[in-house]
Amino acid sequence: MIEVFVHSYSPDVDIGFYREATQHTICAPDLARWATDAAFSRFRGRILPGEHLTALAKALEIAKKTGDKLKAHDVSHAADSMRALRCRIRKTPAILVNGKKYEGIEEIESITSQICSNAH
Repeated sequence: MIEVFVHSYSPDVDIGFYREATQHTICAPDLARWATDAAFSRFRGRILPGEHLTALAKALEIAKKTGDKLKAHDVSHAADSMRALRCRIRKTPAILVNGKKYEGIEEIESITSQICSNAH
C-alpha cells in the first residue's frame, strides 16, 4: 500500500472559490479519479497547496505503476495527524512506499521518477 500525507485548509467563504473548485477536474483530468473517489472525499471544499496536489498526483502515478492501493491522509484531521505521527512524518507532503518515507516534494518527485522508470 502507498500512503500519501498532505495538509489542507479551509477557504474563506467565497462564492468565487466554490465556482472555481468545481472546475479543477476539468483543468487536471488526470486527477479526476482521486477527486471523485470516496477515499478522497475529505478534500472536497478544502484547499490543497500546489505541492500537496502534486504529491497526490505523484502518489497516484506510483500506485498505477506498481498496482498498489493508495490511501490519502489529510493531517488537518486528527486521526490522519496521529497516523502521520506514528509513521514519523514530520513534513508534508510525504509518501510512504513499501514502508519507506519520502518527505517534501523533491523526494517525492525523485522516488516517482525512479519507480516509474524501473516499471518500464
